[in-house]
Amino acid sequence: MKKVVFAVLFSACAFAAHAQDPMVIRYGVDPTFAPFESIDPKGDMVGIDIDLGMEKLSMEWTCGGYVKQALTQYGMLTHNGAGLRFAGGLQSEDLEAVKAVELVVRGRHSEIDFGTAKPGDDTALKIITSLSYYKLTIDGEELIEIDVVNMIKRIGGKDLLENFRLALGL
Repeated sequence: MKKVVFAVLFSACAFAAHAQDPMVIRYGVDPTFAPFESIDPKGDMVGIDIDLGMEKLSMEWTCGGYVKQALTQYGMLTHNGAGLRFAGGLQSEDLEAVKAVELVVRGRHSEIDFGTAKPGDDTALKIITSLSYYKLTIDGEELIEIDVVNMIKRIGGKDLLENFRLALGL
């Protein structure tokens, strides 16, 4: 229910600049508009979450030591200046088989934390990267691919934004 109310508040904020008193935001709901909003038997407002799009994609990652390539990618001027590939494997406790895992991202490093290294300590470099592209593949199957610039959101092989691109002529 909080997201439904938030959506209404968000819409109301767009018109707040035109309100007589900018300190007061008024909004209304229609409790007969099930399933998006309705009143349950207890008298509480309930409803389903609506899709308001995606939040900004970012990733925090840590590497052991100082990695020169990551440091030189800081400050890239393009949204996809830092291309990263992480590869590994998954193995359950009861099977010997290992599934390959690959994460490919493109973006721009927005923060680098050198930590508090002291002589004799291991060093770690923590980096936050704002992403414009994300693809997760497990055992050869592409599970998630999000390409913000090209308006692609493919989850489990289904492109959730294909109809939007067609409607926009993209």
